[in-house]
Amino acid sequence: MAIWILSLMQLLVPHAPYADTFPATAVAIEKVAHESPLYDDDDGVVKTVAELVSLSFHESRFDPRAIDKTKQSYGLAQVDLSNLATLGLTSKDELFDPETNLRAALKLMKISHRLCRQRAPEDGLANYASGGGTCSVPEGLAASRRRMKLAKALLRKHPPRWIDVSP
Repeated sequence: MAIWILSLMQLLVPHAPYADTFPATAVAIEKVAHESPLYDDDDGVVKTVAELVSLSFHESRFDPRAIDKTKQSYGLAQVDLSNLATLGLTSKDELFDPETNLRAALKLMKISHRLCRQRAPEDGLANYASGGGTCSVPEGLAASRRRMKLAKALLRKHPPRWIDVSP
């Protein structure tokens, strides 16, 4: 699955100066999605991967060292410093580790999906995208819809392909 994730990353950001970090990021996305998928159905892990890829693309263009202009959000998924204690983290430096950042993001994504469950599915990340607290901020809704649209498009246009190597 990491090879599929890597191919999606390279498709979305073909010439990143930090492309040497892509393989480790792809492995981290796969690992985190398997540990705690957002969905319980048969393709829950694959859908979780697509959302993590989309989120990381929109938030940082897959740069694990990304810092927002206000110096409040860090790493692949631009986890805000205000969430450190809630996530059991103690330092912003922890957010530069892809696995740690993605685990933190996934926890926040689950909260967002839960809080926004009365809204349309494409609004599932509105709470995450607006910085928490609500699912109705217009900017958060628009950002959620862009992220969810990309996740669906990736699954539709570039689905994972499994090769059966059994005898």
